[in-house]
Amino acid sequence: MKCGIIKHIAAAMIMIIITAAPASALSVIDNMDSGKPYSAKIEKSDIKEGSGALTVSGSSGTLVLQRKFDPAVDISSYTGVGYAKLYLYIESVGNMSDTSGQLELTSSGGCDVEETSWNISKNMLKDGWNTLTLSFESPGENNADLSAINYLRVYIHITGKNKLMLDELSIGTAKELGIEAAGVELSAPVKTPEEVYGEGGAIAAAKAPKTIALSGVKAVSNNTGTTAAQEPAAETQPDSPDTGTPAASANKNSGHIAVAVKTASVVIAVAAAAAIFYAVIKRRRKK
Repeated sequence: MKCGIIKHIAAAMIMIIITAAPASALSVIDNMDSGKPYSAKIEKSDIKEGSGALTVSGSSGTLVLQRKFDPAVDISSYTGVGYAKLYLYIESVGNMSDTSGQLELTSSGGCDVEETSWNISKNMLKDGWNTLTLSFESPGENNADLSAINYLRVYIHITGKNKLMLDELSIGTAKELGIEAAGVELSAPVKTPEEVYGEGGAIAAAKAPKTIALSGVKAVSNNTGTTAAQEPAAETQPDSPDTGTPAASANKNSGHIAVAVKTASVVIAVAAAAAIFYAVIKRRRKK
């Protein structure tokens, strides 16, 4: 009885472990430590990992490294979400053709049929070792059955003396591969809200005024290397009378008083002149 209970407990534990296992896990398709599957030579010194790296050299044409997998490899859990990561060495980017090469994975056992592939162009590479991180979300072609990958090929076209080396092809998610993005280069470091707005970071960022593009606004550079907007100088307009404040009312009243005083002064002056004129006339009549 006890034996039966123990068996049921063990079976339940196994089911829990299977259920808790992740849908995908980092998969090393080939560590490329052996040249035999590729009929290629192995470099032992200048390598990226393990005990060796595949190598092929030439002066013209196409450098190719290819192999078959038996049994086939299932990487279907990475459909649309995973990345292929490959270490690739090129001796001279300057001696590469402008025509792109490729990394191909197929389920047909050969090249160009049932193929999922990514282009490898010279502008992606520098002389020496390069790390290629290629997304399954946007390959150049995507017709392979990812549950049955049985063929791998990498090739580049060259125009002069060159050397190609490959080391470890692995498949995984961005987190599993320790990457943030594939094929993206930032021209400047990304700043956090705290770095931009100081203490309060995200809250200050939410309260910050938004930039609105207007016609006639000119972009200017500031000292931080970013671009700010500068509005053209406004045309000078005559001041409009302001009658909505106590100070404006006082000014208005003062103006009225000044006009009244000036009017009274004129009237008095005219009356005085008339009185003087009348007095002179009266004297002359008495004489």
